[in-house]
Amino acid sequence: MKPLDRTAMASRHSGQWVALKTDRRTVVGTGRSVDQALRSARKNGVEHPVITRMPKQIRSFVGGYRQTA
Repeated sequence: MKPLDRTAMASRHSGQWVALKTDRRTVVGTGRSVDQALRSARKNGVEHPVITRMPKQIRSFVGGYRQTA
């Protein structure tokens, strides 16, 4: 799966809960709580959105994961 650049989305919805269509790109609702974002999405016709929270500040992360045996 190709990585998504959510920089613009994070700037626009800083600190909010965001409901997305299953394409993970289209915002269908937002709110200060999960309930508000979910209600907003349902009002816009999306019954089962993907819910995520946008950070208050955009920060860089450089790192990785290594599993050891």
